[in-house]
Amino acid sequence: MAKLSDRFPYLREVLIGSGSGLVVLTLIIGGFAVSSGTDNSGPLPTETPTASQSATPTASPTATSMRTCSVATEASNSSLGTLQAVVLNAETGEVLYDRDSTKPAATASVMKTLTAAAALMTLGPNYRATTRVLANPQSNSVISLVGGGDVTLSKTKVGAKSVYRDAPKLSTLATQVRVWAERNGVTQIDEIILDSTMFAGSAWESSWLRSDQKDGWISEVSALITDGDRVRPADFTSSRTGKPVLSAGEAFKKELGDFAATATLVETATPAGFIEIASVQSQPISRWITHILQTSENIETEMIGKLVSDDLGFDGSFESLDPAIKRALGTT
Repeated sequence: MAKLSDRFPYLREVLIGSGSGLVVLTLIIGGFAVSSGTDNSGPLPTETPTASQSATPTASPTATSMRTCSVATEASNSSLGTLQAVVLNAETGEVLYDRDSTKPAATASVMKTLTAAAALMTLGPNYRATTRVLANPQSNSVISLVGGGDVTLSKTKVGAKSVYRDAPKLSTLATQVRVWAERNGVTQIDEIILDSTMFAGSAWESSWLRSDQKDGWISEVSALITDGDRVRPADFTSSRTGKPVLSAGEAFKKELGDFAATATLVETATPAGFIEIASVQSQPISRWITHILQTSENIETEMIGKLVSDDLGFDGSFESLDPAIKRALGTT
């Protein structure tokens, strides 16, 4: 695509969003390159061949089909809002359609496509995020709930629905812990560590609006979180608790029942030497991707970006998303 980027230099780097920096925005779909910008030049006309005299017969020009289809009517539909697009033949560079190609514009949720592509290139479609419970072998009354970046982990009861279909349950983790406790003679849990240290940096991107959290569009992106931090797990635009780690811990403690009723919740990293006693996994990342592309889910997309960063050896911070996604897409 080097020639295309020379022809359309504004395709080289496009603002991906508040958390993810700049990336190349050129997608290859079915033999065509699709991007967020065009140049209004349209297809170049084909020169009409002219007859010439020759001492010997010459071959007739090869017939070419005239393009008769157009999306002009559909593109003018007011439901599309402000449309800017370009469609290129990826093999020849021919402009098949363009509209306002040189006009700068906010990229909005189209960047979710790049995040999804980065995840498929690095994590793979079968990747699952794992939430674990660890125990202190020297003191079984202390356990740790360790977040693995599963935004779909749910505090709903078995059989109850959440925004995320077939999500893993905190109740399943709690059941596994109770079985472990019975086998090991543990009658009381005194402390539950809440470990959300998988990602570095703040869980909230500074350019976001706190009103979007209240309105149900985004939440803190923490490695330990339940139902996207929704107050009402089955409501897509539910307001968020604003304290995802503590909210998850409180729900887990409740699921554990009486033998953890007096346990203290502590937000910190898990000390070395703890052993795993329970775990649950998310649905494959391909299910996440389907969901975000169908619903434009923000928190799920941000979490995928952080998982990509972590997988590539970055620290999962918002600052790391730009170089991580660029590397995943092979642009650096």
